[in-house]
Amino acid sequence: MRRRLQLAMVVLALSAFVGGCGGGDDDDEGATATTAAAATSSTAPPTTEVQGLASVFKPVSGYKFVELPPAILDDMTSELTSDPEFNDVVEDVQARSVTQDDEGVGIVMAMRLDAKYAALPGVEQGIVDEFAETAVSTRTVSTSGGNITVATDADGTVFLVWVKGTLVIMVIGPDETSLLPVARGLVTANS
Repeated sequence: MRRRLQLAMVVLALSAFVGGCGGGDDDDEGATATTAAAATSSTAPPTTEVQGLASVFKPVSGYKFVELPPAILDDMTSELTSDPEFNDVVEDVQARSVTQDDEGVGIVMAMRLDAKYAALPGVEQGIVDEFAETAVSTRTVSTSGGNITVATDADGTVFLVWVKGTLVIMVIGPDETSLLPVARGLVTANS
């Protein structure tokens, strides 16, 4: 399941950049900036509140979150849900393009894991280790909200991954320097 997830995220990130959905300034395809929603709590929400995952995308100074075109979201969902194991452990996935000065920086993906799965020993570390296993370089960045794993693949794609309880946040793109402030802001806001 984790390899399929990683592959889907790479496809999503590349599709977003190639498809030109990172700009945020042309408003075609219904792209609109995402605003902050309700504050998150320190405990996992009940399954009936899964749609609240959009609240993960809290404002980060200097950056905007932009809705992805429906075709890209449909492709991502189709790829991810084609794996039955994924369907058993993930309750919801949300993704946004992230821009800075109306230029695409990367993709942010947030997942809410099934609470029973997330409570199993070693799940958080297992997700992080999966990214490190296929990367050419990895390191850990400490933040006030926890550690972020920075993994760079052979093609230069950078994954910043943070897992805490039922929430997984991934920031994906080609430039760690632009991605790290986004990841730090989201991790701090969602701790």
